[in-house]
Amino acid sequence: MRPEETAAIETALGSRVLANRTLAGGFSHETCLLTLTTGQVVARLGGPDPAIEAAVMAAARPHVPVPQVLLVQPGTAATRPVMVIEYRTGTLLSHVLADDSLTPADLRALGAEVGRVAAAISTVEFDRPGFFADPQLTVPPERPWSAQLPELVASWLTNTPDARLDPTTRAAWLELCTTHAPALTAVDDQARLVHSDLNPKNILVSRTNPGWRVDAVLDWEFSYSGCPYGDAANMARFGAEYPTGFLPAFHAAFAAHQPVPPPVNWAYLGQVLDMFALGELVTRPAPHPIADQAAARIRHLIEHMFELSTDLSTAGDNSEAVPMTEPKADLHQYLQAAREALLWKLDGLSEYDVRRPLTPTGTNLLGLVKHVAGCEIGYFGVTFGRPFPAEFPWLTDTAEPNSDMWATAAESRAEIIGLYRQVWAHSDATINALDLESTGLVPHWPTERATPTLHRVLVHMIAETHRHAGHADIVRELIDGTSGLRADNDNLAPGDRAWWAGYRDRLEQVAKDAGEC
Repeated sequence: MRPEETAAIETALGSRVLANRTLAGGFSHETCLLTLTTGQVVARLGGPDPAIEAAVMAAARPHVPVPQVLLVQPGTAATRPVMVIEYRTGTLLSHVLADDSLTPADLRALGAEVGRVAAAISTVEFDRPGFFADPQLTVPPERPWSAQLPELVASWLTNTPDARLDPTTRAAWLELCTTHAPALTAVDDQARLVHSDLNPKNILVSRTNPGWRVDAVLDWEFSYSGCPYGDAANMARFGAEYPTGFLPAFHAAFAAHQPVPPPVNWAYLGQVLDMFALGELVTRPAPHPIADQAAARIRHLIEHMFELSTDLSTAGDNSEAVPMTEPKADLHQYLQAAREALLWKLDGLSEYDVRRPLTPTGTNLLGLVKHVAGCEIGYFGVTFGRPFPAEFPWLTDTAEPNSDMWATAAESRAEIIGLYRQVWAHSDATINALDLESTGLVPHWPTERATPTLHRVLVHMIAETHRHAGHADIVRELIDGTSGLRADNDNLAPGDRAWWAGYRDRLEQVAKDAGEC
């Protein structure tokens, strides 16, 4: 920090700077921890207009833990633009994830909390998608992201060093972006706040009893109005480096806490949105470790084009991107109807009611969801050599009996429901990728049936899911009297509460009369 900048901050805040320590963070900023006579603050110098960033932070603060902005000053001939914010305690998420002592339960709880907060960012809405033009957060008209992706990547590639991406790889990357850009038409009109640099180095967390708390989301310099799924993809971009358990819990909570329920293929759409960031990152001059990581990610995506198009596929949202044969589409429709009916039975209930055991064998709503999620992980994942990208202790051979049939206190409703939705996407990828006659292996089935076709597995899971949706229907009726087939069609005889009470009494009398015969 220059002496002139220190003096300007002292004058504006009316407090002397006693110490100054440079911090990491901020691509285009110098970030400093200042110790003043009145306490500690953080100064961010340089970069884009700090007044816009301060306005974004103010808009996000009612929904997300964001430091208070204490001072915004434009640049002068002698000083850089500066924003001074309050100092927040906490540990960088990147440091916490490097802690080898964390248990799987710790990591799941941490991922769920970070995912919940990350989803809350998108609570803020704007008139249209695009970039902020002024401190009033005006968003000028912007061409659709689906149209911009190929053009921007092509222009960025001209500035990408050959040592980072060779000409053949650059051509393949442009082809990949061009192929998947049309998928963004599904989210071109979304206009929610996007942090756009959501990664473990920009999040402060701390332990609570019994879990975790996000203390601050930092560095909002790249924020814009658009589709929030890109934030989840940003967090997952280098997820191979995270310890097992964090990322699936993050994804599950992120999906479960979205202000608007996301489509089944939301994570795939996020990956396509992340192509913008990857394409820009690789243009950074060497040496630049993050740009090199981005180049490695690009090479991975090129080598696994099939994964990108199907592993988090568009199936389940009536997209035409991955066509299904008519028989497969019919089977998938019945499976999806059962999934949605099962989740609907939890709507509007308390944490207690979704966990209440209401039969002698302990049947409960959230446990049914957890159980069916585990079934899909096995039958559409391991059976066909496409394992779900996370392991769960309740699915191991050494798990406590029935541990897949109830949720522990540490497993929130959002986590279980979010996991189920993630499992849908993974299962649907298998359904899309394979022919109905493709065979898998189910070791615990009898030998003569241990190599079922996808067709048989689909029929099995339709039966399994509808069976448990029926269980859920009865359990829900025992809780509060709510019953019916699905939200838009209860499929029940017409009648008010009094009619149904009379109907039940009549059946009771008929039963008694028959029993006396």
